[in-house]
Amino acid sequence: MISIIYLKTTESCNLNCKHCFTGGNTPPRNFFNAHKTIDWIERMAQSNQFSEYLHFELHGGEPMLAPLSSIRLVTDKIRKQLPKAKIGVTTNLVYNLSDDLVDFLFKEIDYVGTSWDPGIRFSNHKQHDLWMKNVSKLQSLDVAMSLNVSISKPLIAMECAQLIKRIDEFSIPVVQFERITNDGNAANNLDIFPTNAEVDDWYLKMHLATQRLGARDWFTNKSLEEIYAKFEKNDSRCGTYCRDCEQTIMTINADGSIAGCPNTAQLSAYGHIDMTIDTLLKQPKRIDKIVKEKDRKNECYSCDVFKHCASGCHQLLWDDACPSPKSLMLHLADQYKFSTNKTFKSIPISIVNKD
Repeated sequence: MISIIYLKTTESCNLNCKHCFTGGNTPPRNFFNAHKTIDWIERMAQSNQFSEYLHFELHGGEPMLAPLSSIRLVTDKIRKQLPKAKIGVTTNLVYNLSDDLVDFLFKEIDYVGTSWDPGIRFSNHKQHDLWMKNVSKLQSLDVAMSLNVSISKPLIAMECAQLIKRIDEFSIPVVQFERITNDGNAANNLDIFPTNAEVDDWYLKMHLATQRLGARDWFTNKSLEEIYAKFEKNDSRCGTYCRDCEQTIMTINADGSIAGCPNTAQLSAYGHIDMTIDTLLKQPKRIDKIVKEKDRKNECYSCDVFKHCASGCHQLLWDDACPSPKSLMLHLADQYKFSTNKTFKSIPISIVNKD
């Protein structure tokens, strides 16, 4: 069942980040058709293939480049047609916030996601300072916020304790570390990609630094918490990405074409908002993607952490190692001590203050 819909208002951006899965500021600054999008939402709301608790994410490019009047038309329709739905926006916040835009983000959006990526996002101190000013402005209004941070070469070069303390200074309560995918600008900047072995080592270091600092109380590190949940809740599905994206996610590109994963949406569209919902859901390219998501590499089945990992790295590239944070999961599995039937002992071992 579809539970997340990304609405791309444009494919263009005011920034040109090296790691971006879009083309940055290169694509023409064309915008979505609000009226066609509203028509699609009306038809979609009648389908039982979509959750009534849908999450809509305004996305791009930089979504807030589109006319605010057009965006309001769509968000107003969502609120009226799907009252249980949530609306978020992923925005770089490197632009002047007008009073109207601040009012919109404060009153109409459930949460604002923004990004901080040392060494690869901001071209100069002016951009960074503008981002900080806008973050502070929204925080002063108690706008719910989350922070996305890409796991790049410059990031993993930072000492983990220093990184945690720096992020804590932003006072953003939820942080998500994200893997860079080989799309858009990132495909032309392979030097910023760490190896899978380096990322694996980084996850374990982040965990150990989090323990040492007691930083689980500072902010919610979703990337770590979802891995912890595999052991604390005995649920291998937690922290598993790219396993059922095509079944649960739709991305509506700015030109009206529809795909699954937002990172590859421009090149992997399988339908269009002009299609009937039933025709859209049955598109052969979509079905083929769903089938491929269920496939696993043979190496996964003999892996020491397969029962915890659930092979959730379908769309992440392998090099000499798989993209899974295997070392961290082995470390946690040793701490939690699974019994032979792969269930928890009655009293799980805490990882909060354990050295």
